[in-house]
Amino acid sequence: MKQNIKKKLLCALLAASTLLLPACGGTAPAEESSSVDESTEAPAESIAVPENTDGWIAELNNAGGKYSGQSASIISVSGELFQNEEENPLARAVTRRNELVQQYMGISASCEVKKADEVYSRVKVAFGADTACADLICAPVSVLSRLAAEGMLENLYSLPYLDLDAPYIDKTALAQQTVGDTLYFYSGPVTNSANSAVGVFFNRKLAESTGVDLFALAKSGGFTWDALKNAASAVSAAGADGIAVMLDDTSLSTAIYGSSGQSIFAANGGVLERAADAAAAEKTAAVIEELFKNPDCAVVYGKDEAAEAFKKGRLGFVVATLDCASLFEGAESEWGLLPLPKHSEAQKSYSSLISGSALALAVPRGSKDSGFSGFLLNALLAASAGVMEEALKTTYVNYYFWSNDAAVMLNTVCATAGYDLGVLYGGVPALAAAGVYTVTSTEEPEEETLNEFKDVAGKMFH
Repeated sequence: MKQNIKKKLLCALLAASTLLLPACGGTAPAEESSSVDESTEAPAESIAVPENTDGWIAELNNAGGKYSGQSASIISVSGELFQNEEENPLARAVTRRNELVQQYMGISASCEVKKADEVYSRVKVAFGADTACADLICAPVSVLSRLAAEGMLENLYSLPYLDLDAPYIDKTALAQQTVGDTLYFYSGPVTNSANSAVGVFFNRKLAESTGVDLFALAKSGGFTWDALKNAASAVSAAGADGIAVMLDDTSLSTAIYGSSGQSIFAANGGVLERAADAAAAEKTAAVIEELFKNPDCAVVYGKDEAAEAFKKGRLGFVVATLDCASLFEGAESEWGLLPLPKHSEAQKSYSSLISGSALALAVPRGSKDSGFSGFLLNALLAASAGVMEEALKTTYVNYYFWSNDAAVMLNTVCATAGYDLGVLYGGVPALAAAGVYTVTSTEEPEEETLNEFKDVAGKMFH
């Protein structure tokens, strides 16, 4: 952990900024420039519980009190989200959340940790036996979308005791994940999905050698893909590696497309449709060709290689999800964070899609009492409000960031991040194929691809 960071100041910056996003509990995107009061101080690692949380949970208990004393089972790819005995902000938040559920509802939950493919297999085997493997499952949306397409997940809107109109539910995030009256899984602060927002990490020393203050450029709203290409080219020309990617090809192309603010898929009258934008697709193809396939700008690294090169100060820029910050701990050179660039300076705001690695909660079909699953999910959502997102912010500030500017840029990344149905359901082959056309081609997909998309989407959302 770095010793030169001003923890209290950075916590205050994030507390004073509007760090609220669809994935973190926010609403509208924030402005590009951020104004913060650097004189304000806040506890470095305090975990505050929102004033209304006790009331929310008490109301839930009154509605479903018959479940008091019951034990719940959760299967998750991340054990730290549900049972965490470490000494860090996230662990304290998880402990606090569990205490709230236990205190007010008498419900204790056990968590079984499995790999993503094992979660899929467990749900599928149990479904074939006409039962459920757990009360709740937590897995990447790429896995949950497959289970949804195969009819193995409950529609969360149909669950008793799950109040999706409650004040602790982010209405923007909910709308972005819903098609008509169908919601198969929910992602948000309860699963720390902001970890999966995509941004640009950069080596400050190498970037400053280009003569451009990238923090100032980003704050002014002028950070574009062309500006990033010029900066990466200059770093490369000076003898270092320019830019690398810690995403797969599909995630990269959807991130670039999404940085335009345009949708890949959209819900229209309860129907899932392609929301193709030719200009955004054309720019996406150009960025991939002129920046990421250009040897004068980019290098091809595996994820671990990119992380190591960045830590050693040999790599100027890397496009990655926010949680990759943990891989840069102990870096030899100061690094910063930037939002995904705009397609042009005329674009109103930055935009960052939350990637398919984001975790979400779902209820497998086959449960003997779906009401209990709905009650448990509602309890976790209420008890997570404010607590989990605060822990996530505190973790980035205290453990990874080097400067005040990085804290402000985290605000921008988070405030302009959101979900897209094309990413959420990218694990379904027939839908993913249509999505690839949307983000990389100005032409319509082949008729067979379109028909498969409409057929699968029609069966899933009707």
